Amino acid sequence: MSWVVFAVLSPALFTMTNFIDKFLVDKRINDPIAITIFGGLMNGLWGVIILVIVGVHGGVHGIPLSQFLLVLVSGALLVLYIIPYFKALAIDDVSRVVPLFQFVPIFTLVLSRLFLGEQITARQSIGFGLLLVGGFILGAKRIEAGILAPRRSLVYMLISGSLYATTGVMFKFVVIRNNFWFTLGCESVGIGLAALLLLSWAPYRRRFARQATAATPAVWGLLLANDACWTAAQFCNFVAFSLAPVIALVNVVNGVQPLFVLLLGVSLTLWFPHVVREEIGKGILLVKAASILLLFAGVFCVSV
Repeated sequence: MSWVVFAVLSPALFTMTNFIDKFLVDKRINDPIAITIFGGLMNGLWGVIILVIVGVHGGVHGIPLSQFLLVLVSGALLVLYIIPYFKALAIDDVSRVVPLFQFVPIFTLVLSRLFLGEQITARQSIGFGLLLVGGFILGAKRIEAGILAPRRSLVYMLISGSLYATTGVMFKFVVIRNNFWFTLGCESVGIGLAALLLLSWAPYRRRFARQATAATPAVWGLLLANDACWTAAQFCNFVAFSLAPVIALVNVVNGVQPLFVLLLGVSLTLWFPHVVREEIGKGILLVKAASILLLFAGVFCVSV
C-alpha cells in the first residue's frame, strides 16, 4: 500500500481526536494538559505491550544503545512539543496559531536533508509548495496581516514545530536500520516516559489528579476511545514515515487535515449544532474550496 494512503489516513483520524478533544475540554475536562498526560500514559502502556509481543530481549540486543535512546527521545518529543503549542494558544488567536503548523514540513525537509540525505524531485517540490499554501489557508479561520510578524506566539510555534519535525527524522533514522514494530514500541514507551516527566512536576500532577478524580466512567470511556484513535493516527504516520522516500513529504501531506476538519465541522454544524458550530458562510466556503483544490493538486504531485 502506498505511503500516501497512510499519510492521508493519519490526519483523517487525528481530525476525530481534535473534535473529541474539543468536546472534552469544552464540556467535560477543562484542562488539556490532563488529557495530554492521560494519552501519554496510555501510549506508554501500548508500547510495553508491543515490546512484550515482539520480544524485548531479542530486540534490545538487535539495536545499538544510541539508536534505542534516540527513539525514546523521539517519543518524548511527541508529548513535549504540545507545551509550547498550548503556550501559543494562551496568548494568541487560534486563527493565528494553527496555520503556523505548516512550518513542520519545512523543518522536516531541512533536517531530513542534513541527517538522512533525502532529496525531493522538481515535481515533488511543486506539490510541496501547493500543499503548504493550501494547508496554510485552510488551517486559518481568516488570513490576517502580520500573521508571520515576530511575536511570542510565533516563537512558541517555531519551537513546537521544530520539536515535532525532529520526531519524524529520529524515527526514520532508527526504523530503516531496525525492526519496525520494536522501533514503534520504543517510540510509544518514550511517549509514556514524557507523560511521567510531566507528572513529576507538582502543578501538572495536581491538575491531573483533580481531573482524574472528577471524571465519570463515561468520560473515562471517551478518553480511552480518543486515545485509541490518536494511537491509530500516529501508527499510520509512522508507517508513512517508514515507506516514504522523503519524510518531509509525509508531513506536508498531513497538511490536508484542515480539509477533514472542515468537512467534519460542517457536517456537525448542519446536523448536530448543539455539539459543534462552525462558520459556514458562502465567502468562507469559497476560500476553503479554492485551498482544497490546491491540496488535491499538491497530493497528486508528490504521489506520482
